[in-house]
Amino acid sequence: MERARAGLAAAIGAAVLAAGAGAWGLSGWIEERTRAQVSEALADHPWVRAQVDGALVRASGRAPDERAAMEVLEALARIGGFTRLRSEIEAPHAGARPRAEPPRVAAPARAARLVLTRRGREVTISGAAPAPAAGALGDALREAGQDLRISDVSLPEAAPAPDGWLAAERLAARALALLEDATVEIAPGRVAVRAAAPSAKAAAEAERALEAARPEGVQLDLSISAPPPRRAPFSFALLRTAQGWTLEQCHAADRDDARRIEAALRASSPEGFDGARCEPALGAPSERWADAALAGISALATLPAGRFALEDSRAALEALPPTDADAFARAGRGLSAALDGAFSLALSGPGAVEQPPAPPVFAARLSRGGALALAGTAPDEATRGAVVSLARSLAGGHPVSDGLRASGAAAVDPAWRRAALAALSALLALDEGVARYDGASISLAGRARSAEALVAMKRALAEAPADGLQVLSRVTIDLPAAAAELPLGPARCAEALSAIVAATPLNFAPGSAAFAPGAEATLDALAATFRRCRGGVVEIQGHTDSQGREETNLALSRARAEAVLAAMQARGVSLTVMRARGYGESAPVAPNDTEEGRARNRRIAFAPWAPGGGQEDGR
Repeated sequence: MERARAGLAAAIGAAVLAAGAGAWGLSGWIEERTRAQVSEALADHPWVRAQVDGALVRASGRAPDERAAMEVLEALARIGGFTRLRSEIEAPHAGARPRAEPPRVAAPARAARLVLTRRGREVTISGAAPAPAAGALGDALREAGQDLRISDVSLPEAAPAPDGWLAAERLAARALALLEDATVEIAPGRVAVRAAAPSAKAAAEAERALEAARPEGVQLDLSISAPPPRRAPFSFALLRTAQGWTLEQCHAADRDDARRIEAALRASSPEGFDGARCEPALGAPSERWADAALAGISALATLPAGRFALEDSRAALEALPPTDADAFARAGRGLSAALDGAFSLALSGPGAVEQPPAPPVFAARLSRGGALALAGTAPDEATRGAVVSLARSLAGGHPVSDGLRASGAAAVDPAWRRAALAALSALLALDEGVARYDGASISLAGRARSAEALVAMKRALAEAPADGLQVLSRVTIDLPAAAAELPLGPARCAEALSAIVAATPLNFAPGSAAFAPGAEATLDALAATFRRCRGGVVEIQGHTDSQGREETNLALSRARAEAVLAAMQARGVSLTVMRARGYGESAPVAPNDTEEGRARNRRIAFAPWAPGGGQEDGR
């Protein structure tokens, strides 16, 4: 059972931590799909309480026995669409391990069942299968090519392979060759595939290929989802008459924005607007799309009758009888202020006059991680293209969200182009911030980590045309961030590393050197600190409690310290600044006669390295 727990935890760690939040960035849609899959997976376990919060799935409850707890975790590991699994499941257990090995008792036979999870090039095999069949599966996956990295933590069974098992394995391997984000379950006479495809066409092609490859006598259960469709033009249209409200068209960037718009529609009508439905889709022209739709709903709510429409970056408000000119003028002014130049606005109705085109407004936001979002309007397509090209060339491989549109409302303006490019260049000299240019002034706010960044920002702004142009800058040096990048000597580095694991302990699967789910954030923080270490070597120490044999604990502690060292190396930390050493049960920090004390003794610690003592990895 200890080996089963270790293997299961390793499988869950590899499957869950490698899973993405979805290839399309639509967190609400992915979350709803994950919630439905979790509900289905736990239908046979009413004692489990599961919560889905973004990319986190939390499972809690008291299991009737340890096997039931393992079955739940295994079922959750087969679901894609989340990146973290937190188990708060309580289960009866046999208590402390005795120092003497207990007599071996034959385990009851388990039904053969394998779970294969693919995320990109990573494939994890878990579960139980006839020993010869497991080897054949690995061969079939390697024959699929694509340079797959296979991690096999399955448990071989002595029983012979059931009829049709090898054919089912070949079908499963075919599914993983076709789908880069998939979970496949193999059971006697049945193959179940849950996957996400990059498009509806790809999903249909995969389904046809797998149906054609299905061996006779093998049941194939398929559930291949595709991303929301791309809509062009991206539209929202709402009509209000004496008979009520009619939603003619509603696209939203994701499910969260769709919910916001639907809630505003229901609140706008005394009847509750029960028919309000928005379609999540790809192609939103701006991050402010939902805000623009909400502004239009609010404007229309002040009129007795009218129509509001969004189409890409163009907005239109039309008044219908019996709207009077004063009410319409107030609604138009409020809507224009709310849109703030991010969308062009056309007004038609009583008293409406030809509106001068709104001045093009350019805006950009730089996140601390390097992601850049562009929004607003440029006066012409050539200027828009120049701004977007510069953004992508200076972004250094970080994602660029292009919400900038060409209004076509003004002639080519070289001065506008130079000012917008200067504002963008100045922004990208910072670590994070917001830049805005409205044709009359450049405003820049943000944070930098060094005085050199401020010099680069001012040099970029000097390229802006000077005639009457105002430049407003509110940029500060982020002293805590700058301090966080200063080099650390071995003693200070060990203190900083120890503070990280004290705040978020680094946990492992029971009796194993495999990291428990949720370890990635802690490992990332450790690597960021290790990269600042200078002038010496830091020792990664593995410690255990006193349960079990002393030599076993020493080997386990070394394996866990080496696992941390390997994780640091994979994150770009040089081996010249770290060593791994296992101390077993020899250095407790708490008594081993209580569960709380034993938990404190099972730990990873850090100290300046000194030769001798413990069990060392000298790499």
